[in-house]
Amino acid sequence: MAERKCPYCGSTDFVEINLVEVSGLEVGCTQNVTSMACVKCGHMDIVAKPEIIKKRLDSIKAEQDRKAEIVNLKKQIEEVKAEIKRLKAIIADENQTVKAVKEAKGEINGYENELRNLEGKLKSYNSTWAFW
Repeated sequence: MAERKCPYCGSTDFVEINLVEVSGLEVGCTQNVTSMACVKCGHMDIVAKPEIIKKRLDSIKAEQDRKAEIVNLKKQIEEVKAEIKRLKAIIADENQTVKAVKEAKGEINGYENELRNLEGKLKSYNSTWAFW
């Protein structure tokens, strides 16, 4: 790696200074904000350590994954609701055969259970990540 040079005075003499300790969005994540200061003129550059950048990128990825899963759950919920509506229409239709109505009644319980499970997952995603 090339030697660091001050963009103002050209000096290569730097010292690391801890500016402040901050807490991030991640629970229990506290980091020092550091700066590289030119000893000659005092110019400072804030430098992010690779592990801090990685944590932040991981956090962004986790949030994107969570949002994608929420979209997927909402889509599944709408599909299950549509199937329940279709089955209820069969049950209510007096022109349907006894066999079709019986099959629809048998299927509807499974879809209603699936709907409750999906809505529970969605609720847990929303409540688990509410602090974000």
